[in-house]
Amino acid sequence: MTGKILREVIRKRKLAKRKAKDSSVKTDAELEIEVARVRSACSYKIEEALRARITDAQKMLMLLEENEGSVDGVSYDITGIAKAYERELFSKHRRNLTKYRATFRKDLIAIKNQDINFILDLLSGRICIESFVNFSVEDLLSVEQRSIHKKLNQENLKHAISKNILPENINEIKSSFVVEKWGISKSASAIED
Repeated sequence: MTGKILREVIRKRKLAKRKAKDSSVKTDAELEIEVARVRSACSYKIEEALRARITDAQKMLMLLEENEGSVDGVSYDITGIAKAYERELFSKHRRNLTKYRATFRKDLIAIKNQDINFILDLLSGRICIESFVNFSVEDLLSVEQRSIHKKLNQENLKHAISKNILPENINEIKSSFVVEKWGISKSASAIED
């Protein structure tokens, strides 16, 4: 954690603070503490969400052990999965803590969503942690949400495309050519006539 990467993150944050002319620039130790706090909170919250989903699975007649979840007789190391997720997420976004937090929130919401059934695939290893971290928002939607989005996109597309692009009668097309007659525009001369 105290490698070159962490020092680079700390240095960039210091420069950003100085550019913003904030008088309360954090020290290296304070930045290290903040990064460690955010990483541990991320790991804890993911672990908590995974345990809650296993508990939900237990309510559907599945088993739960003390430290590790067991679904359909298969045991899962929830703590290990949460730590592996956090390591992968940090390795992807180690230079930008804002993106790290945004991706974490997106994934946490997806894990807590009851309509998405990929959680057992994640726990069993059918979906690897690396691919889960790289999922887009659209990949994390449930089937119902995808169908709703598809319908909305179709409706918006129908409204966006006008049905009558050109009139059927060519005489209905208004002339955009303005002829001036003695210094008076066509519209002004039409009023006078």
